[in-house]
Amino acid sequence: MSSLRTVRLVAGREVVLKLQSKVFQISTAITALLVVGIVLSPQLLPGESSEYRVGITAEVPAALRELLNESALLLEADHRLVTYPSAAEAVEAVRSEDADAAITDGSTMVFKDERETQMRALVSDAVIQHSRVQLLEAAGLDAGQVSELMGPPDVEETVLEPGPEDDGAGIGFAAVAAMFLAIGLYSQWVMSGVLEEKSSRVVEVVLGALTPRQLLAGKVIGIGGLGLLHMVALAVVGAVAASFGGTGVPEAGTSTFVTAAAWFFLGYGFYAALSAVAAALVSRQDDLQIAFLPVMAIAMASYFFSIATLSDPGGTLARIGSLIPSVAPFAIPARAAQGAITAGEQVVSAGITLLTIGVLAMIGSRIYSGAILRFGPRIRLREAWKRT
Repeated sequence: MSSLRTVRLVAGREVVLKLQSKVFQISTAITALLVVGIVLSPQLLPGESSEYRVGITAEVPAALRELLNESALLLEADHRLVTYPSAAEAVEAVRSEDADAAITDGSTMVFKDERETQMRALVSDAVIQHSRVQLLEAAGLDAGQVSELMGPPDVEETVLEPGPEDDGAGIGFAAVAAMFLAIGLYSQWVMSGVLEEKSSRVVEVVLGALTPRQLLAGKVIGIGGLGLLHMVALAVVGAVAASFGGTGVPEAGTSTFVTAAAWFFLGYGFYAALSAVAAALVSRQDDLQIAFLPVMAIAMASYFFSIATLSDPGGTLARIGSLIPSVAPFAIPARAAQGAITAGEQVVSAGITLLTIGVLAMIGSRIYSGAILRFGPRIRLREAWKRT
């Protein structure tokens, strides 16, 4: 049997075993429900009304009411004018929070407190503009002249360094967090699989038909492929939920997911190789978490490094991080979400990461080969290296 076919059979075995696992099925269902809940939470959770209630009296001129409507349109604010018989009743409505603000005549505004809010800006802007119009009309200007003076000035704006889209940083943060959780989860799957076979002595039978290197490669590839499908399935669930919720998926989110999917394989290959070697060094479940600590420490340091670069995705720190194999799978999708990385940078980073994975695979397979059949106390790296 060829080496490639052997690796493919091992990979298929890993996928089948994981899909048949009740733990996998239940955890996937729960995760999908959590994704739907997170996506739909803005629509499902009760929130404060976005409509502003502005109390007015009969003394408020029609022109001021029109200015209130225009200000609300400019500020993209929903508002409703509520007419009260007297100024006292309008003030009482604000005090009892039946109204958010009140205008008792052409120039008097009433607010419950001194907080600066969109509603305060809406009312203040309308009243100030109305007062200015009255002063200009009192000075003898006609309607055309008043309209010209009150209109927006003719100015030009030049942006020297256009920034990313507003949702870029948020999507970048989500990409970093999702990548960290995904790589951590699937690397733990690798560790658990290695330890289960070793502790049950199944590995002794398996290694009678193939080499340790083939077993390691098949395990990493199989779980990685299943992990990618798992991640894509959850993303589809989230996208469908977003569509039903009316929010939709932003364009930057779709392109970022494609980039993240490509870098998932690179990041997973790096951390899964480390995880498999760490699991091969132990024989008991109690020692597994201790063995995983160094791998998790590298992943967490890379995660926090990537988070630190979100505020300046095109800066020197972000560029350096993109060249570090442990950091690149987190940093590059985040930078891509903000449009702060070129295709050339991604190619160079991918090349460095692939080269590192290749070297790590050679070193890791030798250590794995020397440790996988060693049972009992935890074996040292040097001893595993010499036993090969």
